This record gives sequence, structure tokens and C-alpha cells, in this order.
Amino acid sequence: MAIPGSRWRLTHHRAADPLPALEHDPLGSDTVADVLDELVQRFVQPYYLHMMRTNAVDLDDRLAEEVRALGREIPVSDVFELLQSHWRPRVMGAWFAAARTEVDFCEAVLESLDTCRGSLTAAPLAVAALVHVGPTTLQHIADYAERDAAKGWGAAGFAVAAIEHLTGAEAAGPVEENDRQRLTAMLHLALRLSHP
Repeated sequence: MAIPGSRWRLTHHRAADPLPALEHDPLGSDTVADVLDELVQRFVQPYYLHMMRTNAVDLDDRLAEEVRALGREIPVSDVFELLQSHWRPRVMGAWFAAARTEVDFCEAVLESLDTCRGSLTAAPLAVAALVHVGPTTLQHIADYAERDAAKGWGAAGFAVAAIEHLTGAEAAGPVEENDRQRLTAMLHLALRLSHP
């Protein structure tokens, strides 16, 4: 699958694969490592600790404004690349996707959620999935919640809160009021980040 506007394309993606492979377009001159290093240095490294898990709930105004501005600056193709990378770039890819409501990131966010392996990325990806909701979003979040609960990754309650948000009904699962409150706060932050 080609990544829109990018020199990269997914070469394979199976549910058993932890991450799809990126193959460099021979017409480009950068290597995967060079491109990701630049993206990580500029858009990920300074922010991911504040944005991973549910840490964004406590984000101060200055950092929120920086992330909002970066969300407008980062090329859409780079957001797709971040969503298909390892966990740190995925965290920021999720937030940048949530900030860019004019672009359809639904499929990319759900694919990233499908290969997510725990609480570091699950909450930001769930928020991005709710911002870019599609016809299969509920099933993808439910599948993640089930995997997380079975493996004890620590974000099943947050995923169940996202399910409740989508359905408007209380869901069975390991959800606590704190999960619901954090989801609400993170959705408010996503809305704030999406304002031009």
C-alpha cells in the first residue's frame, strides 16, 4: 500500500507482524533511518514523554500550543510514516492525526492500533481513532481491548471507555471512572489541537 504523498510504501502487513515493513522508493535519496531520524528529532523526541499513555491530560498550555503548531506544520505524509513506526513516533503520529481533522487518517490509525502492544501508545491511538471514526472503528477498539486485557498491557480500561464513548452505553470490561475522565480530557485536548 502506498503511503499518500510519501516516498515510502508498505511492503507487507499481516496481523501476526508487529509492524509493517517500509520499503524506500528508489527514486528518493534518503534512507529509512535518515527520514525517521529527522522526523523523530523534530516532531517526536521533545514531546512524546508528555503525550504517551494518558500523560497528555496534564499537558501545560505552552506544550499544547507547540504540539498544535507542529500538527499544522508536519507534512501529512510524515504523519502516516509516524503511525507505522515504533512506539515513540506512533504516540506523536496519533496526536498529529487527531490534530488534522481535514485529512482522513482513519485507516492508518486503525492499522496502527491493530499492531499496538500496550499502554504507551494505546490511549493516543484510541483518541485519534475517535477523532477519525469510521465504520470499523468500534470493532478495532474492541479487538484491542480484548488483546490488552488478555495480555495485561494496562490500557484495556481506556479502550473500554472509548467503546462507551462510541456507543453511548456502558460497556462490560475493566473500565473505571478515571479511564472515562482521562478519555474525555484527551478528547478535549484533541479538539484544542485541531483548531487552526
